[in-house]
Amino acid sequence: MTSRPKGKSAPAKGRVAYPTSGSGALAPIFRDDEFDEPVRTRTAAERAEADERAARRAADRAGVKDRRRLRVAPPLPVNVARAPFVALLIGLVVVGVVGILVLNTAINANQFRLNHLQSQQANLDQQEDQLKQNLDQLESPGSLLAAARSLGLVPAQSVTFLTLPNGQTVGAPQPGAGH
Repeated sequence: MTSRPKGKSAPAKGRVAYPTSGSGALAPIFRDDEFDEPVRTRTAAERAEADERAARRAADRAGVKDRRRLRVAPPLPVNVARAPFVALLIGLVVVGVVGILVLNTAINANQFRLNHLQSQQANLDQQEDQLKQNLDQLESPGSLLAAARSLGLVPAQSVTFLTLPNGQTVGAPQPGAGH
């Protein structure tokens, strides 16, 4: 078992005493039942002496930092050739402008073509309407009667109906009288 400094009471059985001040608080804690090696213990005087040495080292380091102040140095000048960069920018601008001009020209050409096709469609719609009117006029009863008379046809005196599935006729057909 390890020896304890005088004046310190032993912790209750099963409890571990953890140091809360000085360099002992920073030391790793080993439980006796985990390792076979004894835990190194220091007296209060040894701990106080170690604390003083650590404080002196910290003060020395702080003093060194005060003496050796770091300063920010200006960045090193960058020597990059500007001519290729400027040429690249000018090339990009020229390519962009030419691309926009080509695109605009193509859009205008397609617009002219669209206008031409729309005018052709309007003319064809007008011709279709005129042909429908002529057809309606030719299909009217008056036009059909005039066309039939010009061919020498006469109106029938009676109406005869034929039933197609069995060939039976309703009414007797009569020849038309010529006028």
